[in-house]
Formats: sequence, structure tokens, C-alpha cells
Amino acid sequence: MNLALALKVAEVIGILLGAIAFALITYWRMKERALSKEKGLDANPERCEQHSIKLAVIEGRLERIERDIEEIKGRLP
Repeated sequence: MNLALALKVAEVIGILLGAIAFALITYWRMKERALSKEKGLDANPERCEQHSIKLAVIEGRLERIERDIEEIKGRLP
């Protein structure tokens, strides 16, 4: 096999691998969008912000619950 043929084979393999990678990434993104739309979720940056806010609210509630438990423990004989 001469060098020109080897380069052509490598070029074809590279093109095929690139096309396969493009197809897989496109499929993955379309699947993610469909799932987001199905679940009624916003786009990712907004979704992350919404999750951050919800987690902060949950953490605040947990702190109150912990204080309430400690107060109740203090009242028990």
C-alpha cells in the first residue's frame, strides 16, 4: 500500500467517524430537547437557575426544621 492510498483511506475513515459523531451528538441533543419539552422544563440555563432557587428554599426549610427539633428536644424531660 503506498502513502497516497493510505492517506486516502485515513481521510475516508476520518470523514465517516466525523459523520457518525455528528449524528450521535445531534440525536442526543434532539432527545434531550424532546424530554425537556415533554416534562415542561425550560431551557437549561433557566432550569439550572430554577433548581438553584428551589434548593435554597429547601435548605432554608431544613434549617428551620433542625432548630424546631432541637427546641423540642430541649423541652422533653
